[in-house]
Amino acid sequence: MIDIFLFEQQFQRFREQVIKESGLDLTSFSSNPYTEREEGYKSDIYHTARKLVQFETW
Repeated sequence: MIDIFLFEQQFQRFREQVIKESGLDLTSFSSNPYTEREEGYKSDIYHTARKLVQFETW
C-alpha cells in the first residue's frame, strides 16, 4: 500500500523541481517543456514499437 503522506511529500519535491527547471507549474507531462524534454521520448518509443510489431493484426 502507498503511504499517502510520503507520496504527497515526494510529489511536492518533484513539482518544485519541475517549476525550478521550467518556470511553469506541472499540469501534465506533455504540456510542460521540462517534463516533455525529459520524458516525452517514451510516447514516441511506444508508438514506433506498436507499428513495428503490427499490433493491429494480432
